[in-house]
Amino acid sequence: MFSPDGRTLVTSHNGWKVRLWDAHTRKQTAVLTGAGSPALFSPEGGTIATGGQKGKVLLWDARTHQKIDELQAHPDDDAARPSLLEFSPDGSTLAVTGYSTSDSNKSAVQLWDVREKRRTATLKGHTGWVQSLAFSPDGGTLATGASDATTRLWDVRRHRSLATFTGHSGTVSALAFSPDGRTLASGQDRSVWLWDVQERTAVTALSSHTGYVDALAFSSDGATLASGSGDATVRLWDMRAGRPRATFAGPRGSASPAAYSPNGKVVATGDGNGTVRLRDARTQRTLGRLTGHTGEVNTVRFSPDGRFIAASSNDDPAVLLWDARAHRRLASFDGHRSPVQSVRFSPDGQTLATSSYIDGTTRLWSVRAHRQLASFAGGVGWMTFSPDGRIFVTGGFQSSSVQLWDARTHRRLGILDAVTKMVSSVAFSPDGSTLATTGWDGKLRLWDVQRRRLTATLAGHTDSAQSVTFTPDGKTLASSGRDAAARLWDVRTHRRLATLSGHTGIVWSAVVSPDGKTLATTGDDRTVRLWDLQTHQQLALLTGHTGVLRSALFAPDGNTLTTSSDDGTVRLWDTDAFNDLATLTDKACTIAGRSLTEREWRRYVPDGVPYHRICP
Repeated sequence: MFSPDGRTLVTSHNGWKVRLWDAHTRKQTAVLTGAGSPALFSPEGGTIATGGQKGKVLLWDARTHQKIDELQAHPDDDAARPSLLEFSPDGSTLAVTGYSTSDSNKSAVQLWDVREKRRTATLKGHTGWVQSLAFSPDGGTLATGASDATTRLWDVRRHRSLATFTGHSGTVSALAFSPDGRTLASGQDRSVWLWDVQERTAVTALSSHTGYVDALAFSSDGATLASGSGDATVRLWDMRAGRPRATFAGPRGSASPAAYSPNGKVVATGDGNGTVRLRDARTQRTLGRLTGHTGEVNTVRFSPDGRFIAASSNDDPAVLLWDARAHRRLASFDGHRSPVQSVRFSPDGQTLATSSYIDGTTRLWSVRAHRQLASFAGGVGWMTFSPDGRIFVTGGFQSSSVQLWDARTHRRLGILDAVTKMVSSVAFSPDGSTLATTGWDGKLRLWDVQRRRLTATLAGHTDSAQSVTFTPDGKTLASSGRDAAARLWDVRTHRRLATLSGHTGIVWSAVVSPDGKTLATTGDDRTVRLWDLQTHQQLALLTGHTGVLRSALFAPDGNTLTTSSDDGTVRLWDTDAFNDLATLTDKACTIAGRSLTEREWRRYVPDGVPYHRICP
């Protein structure tokens, strides 16, 4: 976001640093340490408001870059984080909403008196996460959009609801008032709705985007509306004629999903145009293209027997099923009201599970009959099957509990209710007896699946834990977090074995190779790091991606690592050389009786492996 005078740009991301840049020289001028997303200038430009840890909103002096105050938005929730901030036009009021372990907090908006640093009201009415905020030009009205598919108008002075607009089919993720305050634009499901603020009625719907609308802005004279979408276009609308005036296309920037066939011979990747591309994993030759989605593919999965491929998209709620060999579409699973973010086959391949954290449901489908079997509601963001396929687990970003279901009868078996913070990921041990969960409080919890009870709490991460996985033998647990580290844990003794440091930002994923010898971690710093799980030494630093790295995947034989990045690319890395590194260094110690010199290291050891002493 630019300062009001256009001279300074403020940027933020999921880590705890906000940066200021000189817009003319393009050089960094300051770093606000401890500040996080979101970040914005006050209307007069003298104050910067940012997110903070433990539910705080931080206020900074824009000239000296010093913190001047803190607003305790959620004082009783250590895992809470502000997600949206909006100043009123005169800068006197700040609207705040954010992520929280409390459903009521996530669906509410707080109003703060900026000068007196006190909360004046909490606006409640939405039944889903609030995803967009906008003040009217006179500051008297606040518009809020949420995942309950509604837009609400609020009287800022009297703190009461004025109107509720319905019409969207999913999350209202963008709002904008016209300069005269008479029209409100709202966007989400490939369309922009225009509302008459005084009459509280819909005026029209502008439709031509093929992706979900997530940004809106009026021109200063109100004659033109700009809409930005996940279809990688910006459209300019003539407000009088109600039709597009111009369209600007840009590059897509989301991570491309990838999946290997069970035999490791085929790799499937999704792209921003709704296509799943099949390639020979060894030669990279294109084997086929699977089409049908209208926009960006976000998840690709092979069935356990390799016969089917399922994929979901950011731009439509359908999950498509293809014949992996004939490259023919078999079915479209329609039932979700919003895009699906997670797709998973049961171990026997008979059932497909799909989950949308936007509509808050997980659904089970028959792969052969192509029909819905069950639907589970309640703040779902992820799901998984037990190794034997008998138990199905759901939970998510809008819920602080984990629910266990009978995968055959769809009957709920129990709730793991000792979880005190939002759950970010889960993993079953290979034998299915233990379930590991990670939370926004940075703790890992181990559960006895049969008895439905907590057996251990593992503390170590200093910020939210993002991922968790077991080694193939079930003896070690690996986790990653927002504290720029991965950690290894002994499952039996619950002891922390190692802290793997090196990343300079959030570590989004940690995955173990099929032989259990290597851990791969990916992060905000655009790097992949490989670690020896026995010595806990870093084996390699893999660079080349220009965007955040969200995930990594080992091929079934462990010889190839696939990484997906926000730069829109998928890269395949040959890990053979790194797998042989331990053998190479052992021989050096035995034959030479000493560690390699730095010169010998550069000659014999693969690029990307940092130099370290290898002999006792």
